[in-house]
Amino acid sequence: MRINRLRRAREQCELTSAQTMALLIGPTGGEFASDAARKAAWFEHRAELMALLPPDGRGWGWVTYEGGGFMPGEGGRITAALRRFDSKETI
Repeated sequence: MRINRLRRAREQCELTSAQTMALLIGPTGGEFASDAARKAAWFEHRAELMALLPPDGRGWGWVTYEGGGFMPGEGGRITAALRRFDSKETI
């Protein structure tokens, strides 16, 4: 019986395709029971998820939980810096 319990526990730790996509490109809602569960899943499956990305790529989970929580195209620091740069050139 111990083997069956271990197998069930291992199967529960697998990510669904929706959960994988939520951690790579961002959640749409309902993939995880809570934000804490999403964060725990990121750190538990980090190596597998990073292997799915190009060598210079970072997933949503990395950006959110390890990279400071901003994405350049979504009003992050780079976008703000570009706006400041553009406003100086028009003056």
